Amino acid sequence: MPRPKRRPPQPRSRPRRPSRPRPIPSLLEALKGVERLAVLGAGAELRGDDFAGVLVARALEAWRKKMKVDAVRGFEGCAAPENVTGEVARFRPTHVLVVDAAHLGLEPGEVRMIAADAIAGTSFSTHMLPLRIVLDYLEQSCACKSLVAGIQPEQTEVLGPISKSVARAIDAVVATVQQAFPSPPA
Repeated sequence: MPRPKRRPPQPRSRPRRPSRPRPIPSLLEALKGVERLAVLGAGAELRGDDFAGVLVARALEAWRKKMKVDAVRGFEGCAAPENVTGEVARFRPTHVLVVDAAHLGLEPGEVRMIAADAIAGTSFSTHMLPLRIVLDYLEQSCACKSLVAGIQPEQTEVLGPISKSVARAIDAVVATVQQAFPSPPA
């Protein structure tokens, strides 16, 4: 029986390491001097990219627990962020960062810091209560400052997946907060 011909050895390709998300300069600047940060993720789970803010809060809460970072907490506000304001107030943050998908007229996945007093004119369409009312309540009850990061969605179709551009934006927001609040030494 003849032997099968051997293929010449193929050069091994090195597996590509996933690139580390770049921090978002405007968010990093906004986080300077922040002592205790509550990250309030908002958005509707069943509407594709609209869920981005909640995924940021979820990832940061998992990181906080794993790395024992006490200065950051993630809160999943979903479509009714007012439902977690009591938990946020008990954390007693110096700052609240709301992360949400926002129709800003940008390229999908772009992240912009939005002045908290300017959010009335920004389209955050899936919330029960206007976000400005939630922020006013938190600012008064916690004596904290508000920050708002908007992620431009690519799609908000019912039962749609998170788009690649928004997934990258989620990773970048998480990496930026992690850089601003390094984990304590072991």
